[in-house]
Amino acid sequence: MVLTSVRDRDGSTEVRLVAQTPAATTAAVRAGGDVRAAWRADLLGRRGEPLPVDDGVVRLPMRPWEIATVQLDLADET
Repeated sequence: MVLTSVRDRDGSTEVRLVAQTPAATTAAVRAGGDVRAAWRADLLGRRGEPLPVDDGVVRLPMRPWEIATVQLDLADET
């Protein structure tokens, strides 16, 4: 799994991941603050399906060689 991009998009943190493997895998995403909510996004940044968040971590099943864009709503760090 390779993290290729992290950026702010309209108040959310957007990450792009590449599964550099010939087998299906699962990415686990945790940010500096815990993740409260997450969504898949298309290449234009439009939100798609919501993703489950468990204890501040998003687990994202990925196909071989898949590129995925995910938007994260992060808890404030205090």
